[in-house]
Amino acid sequence: MADIDLALVAEQQQLEAFIRLYKVPGLDIEVMVNHRWNMQDMLAHILAWHESFAHNLHVLAEGKPAEPPRGHLARREP
Repeated sequence: MADIDLALVAEQQQLEAFIRLYKVPGLDIEVMVNHRWNMQDMLAHILAWHESFAHNLHVLAEGKPAEPPRGHLARREP
């Protein structure tokens, strides 16, 4: 298995472990983590980075240049 394939498998396993953490019974994802974001906001941010990382591994494996992530860090309003 190529190094990039191993990296993608490891990334997927970490994502699945992270998702399991957020499924713990009684976990309140509305708890504020810092002055701007709650746990749900943090999860959304980390998942967006995961998707960007996985996409860039894929395009690099195809010999194409990586694409920097786009977006902003604004907290969603309820």
